[in-house]
Amino acid sequence: MSRRFLIITALLCAASFAAPRVPLQAQTVKSRVNVKETPRVDPFAARANRLSSNASSASEEKTAQEPGANRANPSESVAPSANPAPTNSASKSAAPALANDVLILRDGRVLRGELLVLSPSSGATIRVDGQETRVPFEDALRAELAVSQRFLDAQNALDAFRRVRDLDEARRAVSLFQQARADASRSLEKEWATARRVEALLALGKRDEAALEFFILCRLDPYCARLDAIPLVWPNQTKSDRSASYVRARDAALQILDGQDANSNSPVAKLLAASILARDSQGKGKAAAALRELSVCEAPDGANAAIQETCRLVSLLALAQLWRDEILAGPKEDAPKRWLRVYERLPNELKSGPAYVMALGADALQLNDDALNYACVAALSPDPDVAKIFEKFASAEPDAASQATSQVSQ
Repeated sequence: MSRRFLIITALLCAASFAAPRVPLQAQTVKSRVNVKETPRVDPFAARANRLSSNASSASEEKTAQEPGANRANPSESVAPSANPAPTNSASKSAAPALANDVLILRDGRVLRGELLVLSPSSGATIRVDGQETRVPFEDALRAELAVSQRFLDAQNALDAFRRVRDLDEARRAVSLFQQARADASRSLEKEWATARRVEALLALGKRDEAALEFFILCRLDPYCARLDAIPLVWPNQTKSDRSASYVRARDAALQILDGQDANSNSPVAKLLAASILARDSQGKGKAAAALRELSVCEAPDGANAAIQETCRLVSLLALAQLWRDEILAGPKEDAPKRWLRVYERLPNELKSGPAYVMALGADALQLNDDALNYACVAALSPDPDVAKIFEKFASAEPDAASQATSQVSQ
């Protein structure tokens, strides 16, 4: 099997892993994403039925603002009721003339209106006929969010990149998501545009810019619903980059770990900050200490199930980040079994980064089959620096690589 075919196979596998569950098609199809038992998958989905002259005339477009500027307090409690009671929203701003969002609950109920909040901290809040109904995040099965045409064009560009790996489409998605965020009148749409822009920037290899965008999401909610999109650093090289984007990301990370930023109370933001600084001469000591602390991350007393799950996943990812130091020092023979116990407890959407490190560790221990299998999983990463490890192992053993790719795709 040729090297070219192996690489294409891995990329096709990666595209199928990263793409939304249902392709987004202009004007006609609802893209639906489930909120699974591990609520880290994207709980939003877009649909293109918002465009209406009635809707646009009923709501004046606002100027660009930081996502979530008008969002409800993320620390506000969510009543864990199976049959949540609506609350009086007379003091709230009027709902738009056309409220096309849909929230589907695990008990089968379908709520149609304006989705206001969807986060682990605050749960899901939807305004239906002028009244707000609030449910815990873990009780939400699926959400559909009405978005602008520009947002839809951005999503289509990102989907096109995933299919054909055309970097121009990824660049177009980055620009369009920024415009969609600036134009959106709703905080939730701005929030989702930010999350999608993180994905597009990471696809272009602009991890530092993606990190700065992701820190915005953490400021909106310290237990960010988009943990699956976190642009963690997995390659183990010493950081010598002094580009403007890296300096900004490094400085933001230092402020977070020093307790001088609003994100200092977010375990998700601290995880990303430590990942950025792990190989930086100014911050590697603080990063190592932060990762050790996060590896035993515990939810606050009385935290809901969604926050507890976020803390569990943060602790697993922090442990996986610490494996990078083991690789540099030379892994011990029992390391792969220990790593596997962590790896198996992660949802699929968070496995590609740890798999990258495990591939390097297995290779160092001359466990060739294991290294190839993990490299194949790493190839599914949206981060090109992580995904390209597959080429290294596949070129050496093309037949085994073909079999491993087949197993992962299944």
